[in-house]
Amino acid sequence: MKIYCSCNNCDRKVYLSAKVRTRQGLANIWGRHFNINCPHCKNNSYTDTNLVYAESSKDVAPIPGIGGGTVIGMIGGPLGMIFGAIIGGVVGGSVSHSDKQAVKYFNNHFIK
Repeated sequence: MKIYCSCNNCDRKVYLSAKVRTRQGLANIWGRHFNINCPHCKNNSYTDTNLVYAESSKDVAPIPGIGGGTVIGMIGGPLGMIFGAIIGGVVGGSVSHSDKQAVKYFNNHFIK
């Protein structure tokens, strides 16, 4: 899961480096209002934690499939490679599902 807010000037996504699961977690680390510096237009402005959103990390699902297929393939040959890719795909699917659930939770819970 990646979190971002939109630049007040150019409206492009500004990804944040904080590794949090909730907006409250972000507020605990950075405060309810915090400063962002847009890497696109260089605008410097303040934003609110309720204006931060999450999106799925697009690169989480393929990693277990590739890794699992390669490791088991080295041990078990071509059949092991096929078996490893299947197992890795299942694991990757569950990681992707967990990521989607985390995104949904983050985006549906605001600070009052």
